Amino acid sequence: MIADFIADIIKCGIDAAIFFDSPKYSKLTATQREHLQKRIAPYGSSSKAVVVLCHLGFLLSVLIAIYQAAQDTATTESALHIIALAMLGLTISIGLFNGLLSLLIKRWRFADFHAAVAYRFNLGSSGCIVALVLWHLAFITMAIATV
Repeated sequence: MIADFIADIIKCGIDAAIFFDSPKYSKLTATQREHLQKRIAPYGSSSKAVVVLCHLGFLLSVLIAIYQAAQDTATTESALHIIALAMLGLTISIGLFNGLLSLLIKRWRFADFHAAVAYRFNLGSSGCIVALVLWHLAFITMAIATV
């Protein structure tokens, strides 16, 4: 019972940290919401592509891991290791590609693209950073635990 209480407190704290500046849950005025949507509008199709890429990457890595575990070519631990490394590589490479585009293209803004992707996941910019840090910590822990 105490463990459930502590788990609920931790879950509420993480949810609050992730969703505190989310446009969906925070109380943005109409002007603030309009300004945000104007700022991220040029990145609409690229942010949709990133969301689809993240979902497909996760699905593909899970399917490959299941297939390898079923064929006995990999143990369950190494299959989880593959998933962890694939998702870490995907999210880090998206961030690096965003940084490269912001250096090469003058109109490309790193923070605006980041905000557009966060908006697609119903997160705010700061909440997306918290979610990515927790995401990376979870997959790094899974990768280390499965070695």
